[in-house]
Amino acid sequence: MNENGSSTRTGYQMYVTVAFWVVLALSTLLMTAWFFDRSGDAASRGLGAAYALVCLPFVAGGFLLFFLTRGTAPHLLGILLTCTPLLLLAVLLANARFGYLVTRHRESAGQLLPAGKGQALGAAIDLNDLPVIRELVAAGGDVNAAGKSGHTPLTFAFKKKRYEAADLLLELGADPTRKSDEWIPPLAEMSTSDKFCGLLDTALKHGADPNFAHDGLPILQNAIGSGAEKDFEVILAAGARLDVRNDERIIPAPLGFAVQRRLWRTARILVEHGAPLTEPPGYNGIDIILRQIDPPSEGGFGSEEYALFAKAMADKGVPVPPHGKARHEP
Repeated sequence: MNENGSSTRTGYQMYVTVAFWVVLALSTLLMTAWFFDRSGDAASRGLGAAYALVCLPFVAGGFLLFFLTRGTAPHLLGILLTCTPLLLLAVLLANARFGYLVTRHRESAGQLLPAGKGQALGAAIDLNDLPVIRELVAAGGDVNAAGKSGHTPLTFAFKKKRYEAADLLLELGADPTRKSDEWIPPLAEMSTSDKFCGLLDTALKHGADPNFAHDGLPILQNAIGSGAEKDFEVILAAGARLDVRNDERIIPAPLGFAVQRRLWRTARILVEHGAPLTEPPGYNGIDIILRQIDPPSEGGFGSEEYALFAKAMADKGVPVPPHGKARHEP
């Protein structure tokens, strides 16, 4: 019986030893491939080398543990340490294959919106099911209820790119100035692109403030800086103030903001709509910005729009430099 037991242990140890050498060989090959891989971009190569260096102490520790100890338990631990690169590879492959499921779960209505009607509303938003959204709101669903991360149905609709649902939510009273932990206020996002012009118009017609500012940047200046001309016109028509500036954040009033960016058409429209041509002194004052104008050369790109801007300014009694004659006065 002892001989049989000894034989069994010997056979088991042989299997453990073979397993160790197989794992060591595979891990070494994998680390070598990661370290010396020269395919892909520099970031990918650097990441591969980093993985190899991180795994090296585990492989070395497993090797030493296997040969400096006796007994099955330490040897199995040595094998486990040695196969760290293989385990890491398995995790990476699993994430590549199934990671989207985890992401989808984290970004689902069940995770981002409040329980009950909030999550039901989120599910309808995800499906762009407008009749169900109406029914849920009519039954008491709160279009401004926020989940743990601050997501409201409207920010959730923007996250999911369900813009028809977003338009309906705005009609039903959703607040476009609310933000989440990871999403800027929808009203600020709408002002960055003309593709949101319809949504922006809906928001403003249902009570959104045309003077709303996110991080000190009013949505009118945001539209100007983003080149969103339709958004600019919608915000202007909604009655946005033309004298708002933020010296702390170095954000001029709309006219100065447009002139700094050489947006002559926008600047002309602002002048024609009564943008102030005199402001309190300050770093962002229109007086300083006008002294730093760099006009296009005659016949050059933007010269026609600049000429119209210059005429609008002259009609208000404020001269600007002629084509190609920049003046940089202190």
